[in-house]
Amino acid sequence: MPTLEHPEGKITITEEKDGTRNISVKASSSKQFIRTAGCNTRYPLPLIKTIVKIKGASYLCDEVLRDEDPYYIEQHIVTTLFSFVRPSMFRGKRLLDFGCGSGASTMILARHLPDTEIVGVELEKKNLDVARMRAEYYGYDHISFFQSPSGEELPPDLGTFDFIFMPAVYEHLLPAERSRLSEQLWKLLKKGGVLFVDETPHRWFPIETHTTGLPFINYLPKSLAGAYARYGSRRNLRKDDWSTLLRKGLRGSTSREVLRQIRKFGGKPELLKPTSEGPNSPVDIWYEGYARNAHGRAGKAKRALKGMLKAFYTVTRIPLVPYISLAIKKNG
Repeated sequence: MPTLEHPEGKITITEEKDGTRNISVKASSSKQFIRTAGCNTRYPLPLIKTIVKIKGASYLCDEVLRDEDPYYIEQHIVTTLFSFVRPSMFRGKRLLDFGCGSGASTMILARHLPDTEIVGVELEKKNLDVARMRAEYYGYDHISFFQSPSGEELPPDLGTFDFIFMPAVYEHLLPAERSRLSEQLWKLLKKGGVLFVDETPHRWFPIETHTTGLPFINYLPKSLAGAYARYGSRRNLRKDDWSTLLRKGLRGSTSREVLRQIRKFGGKPELLKPTSEGPNSPVDIWYEGYARNAHGRAGKAKRALKGMLKAFYTVTRIPLVPYISLAIKKNG
C-alpha cells in the first residue's frame, strides 16, 4: 500500500482487485484545506506522483476527477459544445484548447472528438508535463501541446482553427489580458469558425461560488469586495491583494463583456443560440452541464434553482446562471 508524504497531507494509495487505485488524503493539520479527500482512479502510480508534485495533496483528487469523473467537468464541456454545434461538424477540423492546464479538458475533447486535430496551449510548463503524461497514458495521437511564451502571447506558428475552446480561462485573465488575448485568438479563428467560452462564473450571479463562496460580493465596489473576500471567505485568501483575487477568478464575466471585447476586432461575431436538438436556453445548458448529475447537497441546491432561473429568464431574457457557456461564430 504506497503512501506519499506531502506538506499538505499524507496520501494513501490502495490497489483494488479490479486494477484501480483508491486514493485517500489526510490533511497535515485542521487548518489545511483539502478540496477532495478521496477518489478512485485508473491512473498509473507515476502519473499520480506527478500530479501530487504539481497540484499538491489538497488538489490531487480534484485533478484526477476532472478527467475521470464524467459528471465533474465532462458533462458541461460536452453540453456546451454539442448544444451549439453537431458532433459531425467537428470531423476533420482543428480545435484549439486554449488554457488547457494539466490537460483534463483536452482528454475529454479527445475522447469525444476522435477525428478532430486538437491542440492544447498552456502557459505553465509543469501543467503541460501532466497533460503530456495523460495523453501518453491514453495513447492519443491526435493531440499536441504548446507552451505560451507569456501570459499575453500565443505560441508562434499555431496555424488557424475551426474551433477555439476556452474552458475556465476567461475569468482568470486580468482586464488588459482579456483584450490582448481575445484579439490574438480571434485572428486564429477561421471565417465560419466558433469560439466557445465555457465555465466562466457569471459576474452578476448573487453568490460568487468560484473564488470566495460569498454572497453579493460582486455587487460591491473594489475596496469593499477585496476586504470581504479576505476576511469573509473560508478559502485562505487573507494575503491576496486585489490583482491576485482577480487572477483567481473573482468578478467573472458576462456574455456582453466577452462580445464587447471581440467586436473591436471585426469579424462580425454572432452569439449562437442553442440548437433545438438539445438544451434550448442558457439555463438549460447550465442545468444539463452542472446540475442534473451533481452530487450531494450542492447538487440538490443546483437542481432546485432551475425553476427560478428559468422563470427569471422567460420574463427578462437575462440568463442569470452561476456559470456562462457561450458559442460565438465568426461571420466575416
